[in-house]
Amino acid sequence: IFHSFQSFGMTLLAEASCYVDHGVALTSGLYFWKVCGSPFSTTRVWVTGIVGLVALATPAKPGYAFLHSSWHFLSALTALFWGHQREDYG
Repeated sequence: IFHSFQSFGMTLLAEASCYVDHGVALTSGLYFWKVCGSPFSTTRVWVTGIVGLVALATPAKPGYAFLHSSWHFLSALTALFWGHQREDYG
C-alpha cells in the first residue's frame, strides 16, 4: 500500500499507509511466531532476517533502490524459511 501511494506522489496518504504497513508487519510477525514457533530455531531464518534488516537500515544514497529491493526479497525469503521450518523440523 505504502509504495503505491508513494509512487503516485501522494505523500500524505503514503505517510499514513506507512503506519498501516508497519502494523501489518508486526501482526504478521506475531502470527508467524505463534504458528511457526521461534524464528531463531533455524540458522537460515535468522541469517536471512538479519541480512535483510541490514539492507533496510543501510543509508546508501546511490545504492538505495538496490538495497531496498534486496530488503523486500530477503524479508519474503525469511518468511518463507520461517513458514517451512515447522514442516522441516517438526
